[in-house]
Amino acid sequence: LQLNSANTTVSLTSLVHLTIQTTAFNKIYDRFVSHTSNPKSRNLRRALEYFYKSGIVFGCLGMLTGLVILAWSNWTLVRKIVLSGLPPPPEPPTPHRRDMNSHGYTSELNVNPIIPGVTVPLSDLFFIVPAILLSQIFHELGHAVSGAL
Repeated sequence: LQLNSANTTVSLTSLVHLTIQTTAFNKIYDRFVSHTSNPKSRNLRRALEYFYKSGIVFGCLGMLTGLVILAWSNWTLVRKIVLSGLPPPPEPPTPHRRDMNSHGYTSELNVNPIIPGVTVPLSDLFFIVPAILLSQIFHELGHAVSGAL
């Protein structure tokens, strides 16, 4: 499925792969670049550079934190397997709807995957999808700011 307009293309190549391409904001971006290039906007440019550099620091700290949590979860799982032997084989799946509350899902690990319909109810998609879209927009705006510097 592909929709085209004068400056925007929306394509859906599979159930989970949506692509949106637009040139609608190019004039705004060009004005932003010319404004940050102006010597009078030195303070704005400096503030954006500090913001960009702080994003690098927070990104590295976030990755380090994620790695520590994953390593701790891995260590917890390995220790549990070694101390108690191999876990019993899993029970065959039952054809009933599961969610965190009714199924009694608990995990000793620090990392729990978010899988709609499996570990969280499908109704949570109304919160997950907008959160992902807003995160992606904010991420792409970061690319615009770094490209303007």
